[in-house]
Amino acid sequence: MALSYEVSAQQRVITGTVISEEDGLGLPGATVLVKGTTVGTTTDLDGNYSINVPAGSDVLIFSLSVLRLLKRRSVIEPLLMLP
Repeated sequence: MALSYEVSAQQRVITGTVISEEDGLGLPGATVLVKGTTVGTTTDLDGNYSINVPAGSDVLIFSLSVLRLLKRRSVIEPLLMLP
């Protein structure tokens, strides 16, 4: 994951990319939240995000819910994988 930021008087803008450990590709739809606040965003189709972090906040929480469909003997089962 790559991070960069700009500093302003009240908040910082943090940008980065959430990538898969498996193949190194960006993960779309991941949630990025500032811990202890209601500030959040989701990653774009390439896994990129930009979030305004309020002054005094220093922890980002990343999460991704994945619904994987498995086909077994014409039965499709959803599998929820939690971070």
